[in-house]
Formats: sequence, structure tokens, C-alpha cells
Amino acid sequence: MICSTLIILFQNFDLVAAIESRGSRPNRVYLIFVSKTQTLNEADFNTRTLTEALAHIANTFDPHILPRRAPTRIEIKVDSGTYSGESLTLDDSNLKLPITIRALDLNRKPRFIGENVHTFLKVKPSRNLFPVTIRGLKIEHYNEAISLTIGDSNSYLGATTIKGHRIENCEFKEIGNRYAIKDQFSYAVIRVQNVANSYFIKNKFIDINSDPAPNFPKGSLLHAFYLAHHSSNNTISHNTFLRSTGDWIRIRNSSHRNTISFNSFADETKNNKYGISSWFDKNDPNPNHLECPSFRNIVKSNDFKNVNQIKDYILPTEQSSLCPPLRQEPVFIAHKNIDISQGQCRILPLQKCDDFELKTNSPTLDYLSQEAQSDPEVCSKRPSDYYSSCTRRSHNPLEVYRSSFEFENQFTQRGSFGKGCVVDLQNCPRMAREDFVAFMDHYEAGHTAENVCEGRVKSWYSSCSRLDTSVRFARTTYVQEGKAHEFIAGHGCIVKANYCPRMKNHFSPDGLGVDFRAEAHISKEQCRTRAHHWMSSCSKGGAPIPRRIETMFYQNGELVEKTVLHSP
Repeated sequence: MICSTLIILFQNFDLVAAIESRGSRPNRVYLIFVSKTQTLNEADFNTRTLTEALAHIANTFDPHILPRRAPTRIEIKVDSGTYSGESLTLDDSNLKLPITIRALDLNRKPRFIGENVHTFLKVKPSRNLFPVTIRGLKIEHYNEAISLTIGDSNSYLGATTIKGHRIENCEFKEIGNRYAIKDQFSYAVIRVQNVANSYFIKNKFIDINSDPAPNFPKGSLLHAFYLAHHSSNNTISHNTFLRSTGDWIRIRNSSHRNTISFNSFADETKNNKYGISSWFDKNDPNPNHLECPSFRNIVKSNDFKNVNQIKDYILPTEQSSLCPPLRQEPVFIAHKNIDISQGQCRILPLQKCDDFELKTNSPTLDYLSQEAQSDPEVCSKRPSDYYSSCTRRSHNPLEVYRSSFEFENQFTQRGSFGKGCVVDLQNCPRMAREDFVAFMDHYEAGHTAENVCEGRVKSWYSSCSRLDTSVRFARTTYVQEGKAHEFIAGHGCIVKANYCPRMKNHFSPDGLGVDFRAEAHISKEQCRTRAHHWMSSCSKGGAPIPRRIETMFYQNGELVEKTVLHSP
């Protein structure tokens, strides 16, 4: 049995202090603890489910009883585990303060499974009360995951909007009647109506599918996001979308100025659906259901793999004569969107460049060049373009840009350009992040002298391995315009391949990493034979044979032997 614990902790109130207080209302959090197996001593209220927690807020909690010591928001922290059949509603009865429902540990997301329940959460106040934040939950097997609306009506005319909601770092998997109630239909994973100035960031949508139902024979109108009826100025950013029977994001009826950016859309089924689309009902005879076009929705820096990009199903010129005068503006303003069906070119800046929205030491898709997404040679030359543009503005010549090209899980380091000494480390305790990290060496003399950069590799290896003996190697690279000279110091058996799908999760983007076999780290003879193993292993499953495999045996930071194997 999976032990499930939901934590809502809240701070005790001091009545005497509340009476004596003369200052302004402090920022206080109301927290509750919910668990199926235990209670928490410091909690003021313990319960077993989210449903009971919201009922407690509705029936007993009054934030105005102690006006000077009252909480200013409610926070619900959910421990890891599986919760079945939860169906929640936030409305005028319990939305008495801003509410956050979040994972206790974002690395161990709690899992909510529908079990014949249509919707996980409905937020439907009658007016703009308080914002709701959902963070770090896994939601599966519902017809609809989250509905954000005004009351029970569609509010077509937009007289009232709710603002400030936030959904982030959540995972929505297997949503739709294919996995939930078979004879019931839904239009969205996240339904948004009359919602403004809200944020939907860093979520994952996986297998969003609907099948024909009695009243919906087409069975393909399920969207990840459905922004409808005056839902404007919202942000949908850095989300991942994988497989769907409907367009991923649908904009409808006077929903303007939404920003859709840095999202990834992919569907290997190639079902001819669109990543982003707009529509409005131009034929509804009910004057209270008047629908009009949407305008100026920003679509930028998104990537699409086997997915069509943007579609207007009904043109603005087809609007009703009752709509406001036709605006001479586009429904979508699209730029820097790329198709990555034939490959991906990523840029790694070692210095910050604000012009291109690139983060230092973080590989980012090259949204400025569609050609680079299908041509490795073009990708290899892109660092030169970035270097020229960024250094012209920053006046700092000590910058380096790298590019790597990926196709079907094959990573190939394709290019470097700039000037300076770059350090690559793997799992070094001196670095905050794990796995590989690259950065410009802080030792300035290394940027102007190749021999100094070569000497720095031993300093970095010694520094990291002294803190953690499992650190196997360090690398520095001296870059002078388009030429790059690499230096390695380490211990044991180091492998490098020009590409290899098996190496993707354990090696740097250019195929440099530590061999898996323990005996190879103590014997140069064993390390030598591993070159043949990797040449064979990398080409399994129909993958192309690597052009070049190197094994390098190091002791105490020094290279003892190198074996180079070329494909036939």
C-alpha cells in the first residue's frame, strides 16, 4: 500500500498579541496537515484528503476573526504518494484567501488519479476573489484536469474576469475519455474562460487523447489549453507537449495579447493537428453568445516536431456585424518558431548575451535559424554569428559560443567560436549542479595563452577530485576564433565518440565521459579493449556506426595511453 501524506501546516494565532497589535496586517500563511496515516503535532488541523481540507476552510475558517493577526494566504503542501478519486471545487464558499496547492517536494510529485471522476479541480468564483496557484502535481486519468472560469456560466460577453492564477511544474498524463469516463467528453486539459494575467509555466502534457463519445462522434477536439471568452494577457511558456488528438493550444472569442513562448510540441503519430490555433463561433444566433475574433497573440521561440505550427480556422473578416469594428491586426504575431523534425541545433553561451534570451551555460535551441535545425554544417558555423553579434554589443572579447547538433538521439559537438579558456567538469562538488557544466575559466591569463589554459586543467581536476575521489576527469579547451584545442586531466578510462545514442545520458554533448566498467579504470589493457566494445555497442539497434572512438587511460591526472578506433 502506498503511504500518502498531504501536509497543510498553519501558524498558531496568539489572541493576546492580536488584541495588542497596533501595526499593519502581517504576511502570515495558513497551513494544514493532511495524512492517511499520521498527524502532525505542530498543525492546527489534521485531515485525510484534499476534499476534507477545502471543506474545513469553507465551514470553519474565517480569516477575519482576528483581523490584526489573521493569515494573508493559505498554502497546501502535498507529500508524495497516490491519491485517488479527488474532485475539488474552489468557489465563493472556500476561496477566502489566495490559495496554493503544491508538492511538498518538487522532485517527488504527488500523483492524483481520476478513477471515474470527470474533473480534478474547478475554480469558479462568481467574481474576482483571490488567485489560485497549483505547483508540482501529477494529474492522470481525468476527462478534464483543471477548469478556471467565472461561476457556472461561460460569460461570453466578458463583463467579469478573474486574474492572477498560476499553474507550474505540473505533469498532466493520459487525460481524456480514452483513459477516464468513456461516455463523457471534454474540450480541454486546462480550461480557461474569462481569465486574465495568469501564468502557465514549465508543465508537461503527455498523451492527451479523446475517442468518439455519443454526443461527440468526432472525438478529436481535446486541447491542452483552451483559452476562451475574453481570456487575455496570459502567459503559456516553457511547457512540453507530447502526443494529442487535438490542437494543443486553442484561442477563442476575444482573447487577446496572450504570449505563447519557448514551448516544445511533438507528436510522432503525425496526426496533422496544430500546435496553436484560433477559432470563434460566428453562427450562434443567441445574442448573449456573441463571439468575435482574437488579436495580437504573441507566438515566439517555440519548437515543433512532426506538428503543424499555427492555424486560423475562421478568419477575422468572417466576424458578426455585431462585433466591434474589425481591427487591422493579426490574430497571431509569430516569430522565431522552428521546426525540429530534421534535427536540433543548440547554442551554448559561456557568457551572458541578453540580445538572444540565452542563459549562460544552458544549451538553448537556435531559434534564429531554421536552416541550422536540419544542416549540421550550418549549425557548426552558428557560434561565429552569435559571437560577432554579442561581443559587438558587450565589448568583451573573452567570450565563447558552442553549438551541438542532435538528430534521433545522436549528439555531435559541431562548432566553437570565440576567445578564451573554457572549463568542462562532471559532477564536481565545487559546482552547484550535477552532470556536465561548462564555463569560462576565471583565471584571466588562461584566456590569452594556450599553455596557461592547458595547465589549468590539472588545477581543476586536482581541486574537484580532492573533494570527491569519484570525480574522474576535467577538461579545458582553448578557443581562438574557430579553432579549439582540448586538454584533459583525469584518472581511469575516459571514452570519447563523435556520436553514440547510448552515451546521451552519461556523456557530454560531444560524447566525452567515463567508461562504465570498473576494471577498465585500473588497467590500461582493459581500457584499450573498451574501444572495440563501444564501437560495437553504439551501432546496435540500427544506429549508424561511429566514425571515431577514443579510449584514454589516465593515472594521477596524466595520460598514459590512448587508443583510437575508426569505423571501416
